[in-house]
Amino acid sequence: MIQPLERFIDSRLLKRLRLLEALTCAIRPLLPAAGAEHCWVVDVREGTLVVLTDSANWAVSVRYQQRELMKQLNDQFHPELARPLQRVKIRVSHRSDRLDSRPLAPRHQTTARRHRCPGVDSDRELAAIMDRLAARLRTRAGKARS
Repeated sequence: MIQPLERFIDSRLLKRLRLLEALTCAIRPLLPAAGAEHCWVVDVREGTLVVLTDSANWAVSVRYQQRELMKQLNDQFHPELARPLQRVKIRVSHRSDRLDSRPLAPRHQTTARRHRCPGVDSDRELAAIMDRLAARLRTRAGKARS
């Protein structure tokens, strides 16, 4: 027979997890539809709501809406919150195992594509140019120390 979850996990922890889940569900309709699934409430402590996002773009969106979020959550969750929310902290997850994560191109490849460097036909050419520049800088730094 399967035992109830409450038997294995402290009831205070379960209550807190349920509150965080409820807060997450409450903020999502207030956020832009595209960003709602990228934001989670991960902590509430001493009047501070901590929201985790998986992208800096979504963090900006939450930042712009923080006053409305606090107002709505204070109204809706007043009995459950120890103190009214006064502040929103936003954290960006830098985990590489996100579903939408892609390996980043080396910096010189990204730069070549973004700026369309004149006179450079390929990423290999740009890499060679960057290597020569780095060697010159190392040489100059070595002479300056002498």
